[in-house]
Amino acid sequence: MAEGLSDHHRRLAQQKREAITSSATALFLERGYGGTSLARIAEAAGVSKSTLFKQFPTKAALFEAIVIESWRQGAGQAPARPPAGDLRAGLAVIGR
Repeated sequence: MAEGLSDHHRRLAQQKREAITSSATALFLERGYGGTSLARIAEAAGVSKSTLFKQFPTKAALFEAIVIESWRQGAGQAPARPPAGDLRAGLAVIGR
């Protein structure tokens, strides 16, 4: 029973993560990075701010996760982290 509950919690966490990244992507595209707050993302995703912060401690971490996942889907191979180690430099390398 405990294992089933654990699987349930993992699936629920994954669903929330997907809702957060999907909502964040739409808001970043609509409002830009600077015009999008974590509170607005949480509201759009239907999760609490604390749930969002458990998944992504900062807006930069959320943006980085979206970029990496998009790159993986589009290019098939992406590093686990941006090649240069920080978001701005990593995006510059990915964009080349």
